[in-house]
Amino acid sequence: MIEAWRNRIVIGGKAAQLSYIHMSEELNGEEYTTGPTLSGSPVAIAIGGINAKPLKCLHAGFRDFLFAGTKTKFTGFMDSGVMIL
Repeated sequence: MIEAWRNRIVIGGKAAQLSYIHMSEELNGEEYTTGPTLSGSPVAIAIGGINAKPLKCLHAGFRDFLFAGTKTKFTGFMDSGVMIL
């Protein structure tokens, strides 16, 4: 699953990391290497913890929210990085 959100490319459910969301560097859709975290750095976010289920949907756009869902859970992110359960 691929979405564009807040000047980043967001990829969800990629092979071997089915419960992760990967976000590119801000304004650079080709950079996904995580490291020292600045506000525009690439990030990888695990959804669901240790017993995570694979992501089934990813949606960006409604009032600057990014939504990610598994078979049993729906999570949202605001532009400030706050996670909504």
